[in-house]
Amino acid sequence: MSTMHLNREIARAVLIILAGVVSGGVSFFLGIAMSGMGHGWTSAASVAIVGALTAPAAAVAWLVRNRWHGRVLAGAIVVVNVFMDAMTIAESLDAERGMVDRVWDAMPGVVILAAVLAVVWQILPVAALIFSRRAASAPDSHS
Repeated sequence: MSTMHLNREIARAVLIILAGVVSGGVSFFLGIAMSGMGHGWTSAASVAIVGALTAPAAAVAWLVRNRWHGRVLAGAIVVVNVFMDAMTIAESLDAERGMVDRVWDAMPGVVILAAVLAVVWQILPVAALIFSRRAASAPDSHS
């Protein structure tokens, strides 16, 4: 591998991780805004706040998707995301029914941006699992 190609790969990896960190940070602040400091749509805010951790982790999972630990990380992120989504849907349909409308009326742009970020960073670990090459095996435990 040439030095120029290696530098391009490193730059690409840094940009992908940076995108995850920035998106995670934006998700965090959108979650705080939607929660109204605890007086708003707190379950949706939980998903956005968890995105602050899972977005950068999804970026890493994508970058190492062809290694066994990349697939394990992607699978763990998918499990966390499914759990958080299910909890958000259950809470939004039950205890926080009026909050969804209230937050949507007050800040539809924030809700849309938070939803787009959540969808993108929840699709990425699924894509990492689908598009990984399975040739890499788990490390030998006898080493």
